[in-house]
Amino acid sequence: MMPALIPVPQPSYSQARENFVKAIPPKLLCLLACGGADCRYEGPECWKLNQQAVRGLFSSWVTDDIIAMARPASHLIEKYNIIEQFQRLNIRSIINMQLPGEHAHCGPPLDPGSGFTYSPQIFMDNDIYFYNFGMQDFGVSSLVSMIDGVKVLAFAVREGRVAVHCHAGLGRTGVLIACYLIYTLRISPSEAVHYVRIKRPRSIQTRAQLSQVSDFARLLGTQLVQYPDLSMRHGAPFTLQHYLNRQAIMLHGQEARTLRHTPKVVYLLCVHLSCLALGLPAPPEIQAELEKRSVLRTLNRTVRETLVCKQYLPLLREGHRGAWVSSGSVSSWDEPMGFLERKREFCRNPHYPGSTSVARAVAKAMADHGLRGETILQRSDLLQVKNSNTRNSNTRTFHILILTSEATNLMLSTSLKQEELNSSDCGWALLVTESDPQVLSCLLWTWLEKLREPVLSPEDVTRLSCGANIRKSLSVLNKRHTIYCLLSCVSTVTSLCPHREDAVLQRLARALTRVGSIAALMKVLKANLRETFHNSTYLRRACSTNSAL
Repeated sequence: MMPALIPVPQPSYSQARENFVKAIPPKLLCLLACGGADCRYEGPECWKLNQQAVRGLFSSWVTDDIIAMARPASHLIEKYNIIEQFQRLNIRSIINMQLPGEHAHCGPPLDPGSGFTYSPQIFMDNDIYFYNFGMQDFGVSSLVSMIDGVKVLAFAVREGRVAVHCHAGLGRTGVLIACYLIYTLRISPSEAVHYVRIKRPRSIQTRAQLSQVSDFARLLGTQLVQYPDLSMRHGAPFTLQHYLNRQAIMLHGQEARTLRHTPKVVYLLCVHLSCLALGLPAPPEIQAELEKRSVLRTLNRTVRETLVCKQYLPLLREGHRGAWVSSGSVSSWDEPMGFLERKREFCRNPHYPGSTSVARAVAKAMADHGLRGETILQRSDLLQVKNSNTRNSNTRTFHILILTSEATNLMLSTSLKQEELNSSDCGWALLVTESDPQVLSCLLWTWLEKLREPVLSPEDVTRLSCGANIRKSLSVLNKRHTIYCLLSCVSTVTSLCPHREDAVLQRLARALTRVGSIAALMKVLKANLRETFHNSTYLRRACSTNSAL
C-alpha cells in the first residue's frame, strides 16, 4: 500500500438522495432521476466528444485497457457502428453490471430476449466476449461475487481491452474497476477510488459502494502473504491447506486450474530449479510472470502520476519512488533499466548451459541447505528476537559477527525476495529471474519449514509407512499434489548426478516432517520417485488438476 496520506473519498450522493432512490418505484426513478425516455445516458446528445471514448456512448478510458461506459443499446450499436469501433480499439470483452429488466423506462424498450438494451449475442457473434455480473442499482454485491468479477476482469484484460458498463457506467462500474486496481496493484481503497473518479468523474456514488471497495481491500489484505512474517498485520504462520484456500481466492484462469492443489511458490521454485538443472529455456509460466511485471509497472506509474498531478499524492523525490511502487521492494528492480538489464541477462541465453556441472550445483544447493541454510535461518530468527530486545545487544552483535559473508548474502537475498513476494505481485518476476540455486533452494525449504504445521503429520507418516504398496501410498494423501511436485523436482535435479539423490531426499523428508531422520519415509519417497517420475515433463503433469494421481 502507498504510505502517503490522502483524503478519504466521500459519496457522490447525499444521504437524503440515497434514501430517495431506494424508496421510489423503478418507473418513477427512471422518470425523476434519469429523464425517462429522454435519459441522458441513453445516447450521445448530452455529451461532448471528449466524453465519448466510444463514439455514441458516454464513455471514458480509466486505464489503457479498461473503458467505463454507459450501457449500449441496439439502435446505438447500429447507428454508431459500435462493433466496428470495439474491433478498431481492440476491445475484446464487455462486462455488464446490470440486472435484467432494470431501468426499463429509460430510453428505448429493452430487448425481450435478454432483458437488457441489447442482445449479448450481437457482441459474441463478432468474437467479443460477454460477461454479466449483475449488481443492484445504487447497491453492492457480495464480496465473493465481487472477487469473481475482478478475476474475470483481470483475465479479460490479458486477452485485450475491456469495456465495463452498468446503466450510466458510474456507480457499479466504478466499484468493479476500483476493486480491480486494488487486486492488481495492491493500492489502498482511497487511492483506487480517487484515481477512478479522476478518470471517470462522479464514479462510485453511494456509501455502500465506497464501503464495498474498503471491505474488498480488507479481505484482500488477509490473502496476500506468501511467507509468514510476524511484522505484518496478516503475517502469522499458515498451514498448507490454509495457503491453498487463500490462493484459490486470488488466482484465476488457467493458473488457478493448474495450481488448484499446489502452492504457486512451490510450483514456480520447482519449475525454475528443474529448468536450471537441465539447461532448459524458461517455460511459459516464467515468461508470463516477466510480462505481467512489465504491465503492472506501467499501470503503477500511470496511477501514481495521475494522483500526483491532482495533488492526491505528494511528488516524491526520485530516490523515494520505489517506496510507493511497493513497500519493501528491491530498489534496483524499481528502476526500469535495472529490471530490464536483469531480464535481458536471464533471457539472453534461453538455453542456459545444462552441463553436468550446473546440475551438480543445483543438486548440491538443495542438499547442502540442510545444514548451512538451516543454521542461517536459525541465526536469522535469533537476530530478529535480539533486535527487539536492547538488553541482549551483546548477544546480537555476537551472532552478526559469526555469520560468514556468503551466509549473510544468502540470508539477505532470500529475505528481500520474501519481502517482495509479500508486498507486491511483481515479486514473482524477481523470483523467476533468480539464477542462484542456493537462493532458490533456501526459499523452497524455508517456505516448507515456516508452515504452521509440517506438510506430513506423524499420522501421515504412519499411514505411508504401513501401506501395503509403498509405491502407491502417496496417492491416499490429499497433499499428494504438492509432494509429487517436489518429488518431480528432486528427480529432475538429481537425474544428472544420482549420487546426490539420497542427500536431497533426506533434506526433503526433513522439510516435510521436521524430523531429523525417518527411514520408512525415505523408502516411500524413493519408491514413488522410481515409479512415477522418469523425466522432467512430469513436473507440469504432477501439479495439474487433470493428472490421474
